[in-house]
Amino acid sequence: MVYGYTPADEAWYQEVIDRRGKLYISGISSHPDIFQSQKQSFFLAKNLYDIYTSKSLGVLMINCDPGIFDLDALNTIPDVTSISIINHDRNETLYCTASDGRIPAPEEAGQLAAYAAELTHPSLTLYTFVDHSRLYREFSATGILLILIALFCVVSGIFLALYFSKSVTGPIVHLSRKMSRQSEENLSISTRCLNRTDEIGVLYNEYNSMIEELNTAIKTNYQSRLISLDAQMKSLEARINSHFLFNTLEAINSIAVMEGSRSVSTMAMSLGNMFRYAIKTPSEIVTLQDEINHVLDYISIQSIRFDGLFQFRLRVPESMKRLKVLKLILQPLVENAFSHGLQNCQFGHRISIRGFLYDACFYIYVMDDGKGMSSEQLRALNDSLREEPAFTELGHRSSQSIGLKNINTRIELYYGKGYGLYAESKPNRGTLIRIKLPCLHENNAAGPSS
Repeated sequence: MVYGYTPADEAWYQEVIDRRGKLYISGISSHPDIFQSQKQSFFLAKNLYDIYTSKSLGVLMINCDPGIFDLDALNTIPDVTSISIINHDRNETLYCTASDGRIPAPEEAGQLAAYAAELTHPSLTLYTFVDHSRLYREFSATGILLILIALFCVVSGIFLALYFSKSVTGPIVHLSRKMSRQSEENLSISTRCLNRTDEIGVLYNEYNSMIEELNTAIKTNYQSRLISLDAQMKSLEARINSHFLFNTLEAINSIAVMEGSRSVSTMAMSLGNMFRYAIKTPSEIVTLQDEINHVLDYISIQSIRFDGLFQFRLRVPESMKRLKVLKLILQPLVENAFSHGLQNCQFGHRISIRGFLYDACFYIYVMDDGKGMSSEQLRALNDSLREEPAFTELGHRSSQSIGLKNINTRIELYYGKGYGLYAESKPNRGTLIRIKLPCLHENNAAGPSS
């Protein structure tokens, strides 16, 4: 308050006194003579009394900035509504959120809706004016915007649904059509959707794996048929002029008997038995005893050729001799021992055949104590036994008509993988050829295993 200012002469002071303790609210204006400030403000004044004597103690005066109301935060839509506080004692506006700071004129009442609420002080009233026409326009614009957004969301949702539906059903339809066409064309894999990691990608990869396995099975079956046909052709070639060969051997045997040449007779009979067994036996499945007899005929011939240069030992249990085996798998191994193992060997070398049963299989060892093989030669031999038969080998006729690989291939084609030949050898220590076969008797040896 300005020094030396005497409010007793002021009209507002007298009004405060006359109110006898009631609150006085001034109008909004600058009060430089009171507060030394040109800023717009209003002040509150009240006469204070002693509670014991009821004598006037003085007037309490508080100068206030209209900004203390700060109702802008409550007005969420200032373009449509305005808030005002009216002092009815002086018919003045203490506060207004309108940009021009005025209360709407009466002629504007038709366009506005006024809502009033009395404040704690009876002379103060809070008014809220709402421009309904403008509010409706705002709501209409908002409604149109919401409709457009909803339409956009619906259209986008439809396109997204179509896209995701096509991404799921499209590959399935494509795969279904491809599977339907497989009966009309060669089996081929699909390169579509291979990079996907979801269920569709798994489906395509599994389908391709199945097609590859089918192609492999078809190719393997085709190769097996060609190999079987090639073996049949070889057998057919061996049958040519077989009657002439048998008759010639019988004639040689008869002449040898008449001339007292027992060795020639034995060789002719053994050779005739071998040819008869190889060509005339109708079935590809024989007993192990038949195979052993075939080997014994071969040994009889070789014993006469190499008189005293080798020993032959046979150790096969009688129970094994009734087992069923493929024809012509044992004698070629013994012949191989003569051709390679005992070549250029001196007196006293042995060839032995040993058989035993183990774990539902039976094993036959064909052993010699000849010159053996180096580790490189042994590795190459076992690798060749594990290789698939090549088409380039079909139709070729070598000096050794039935070799180790041919025997191994026939065993695998008939009995399946896991059965066949395996070689062991050391230089100057001899060679062992192991044959592994399943135990099959007459009642279950009708055909190869799948």
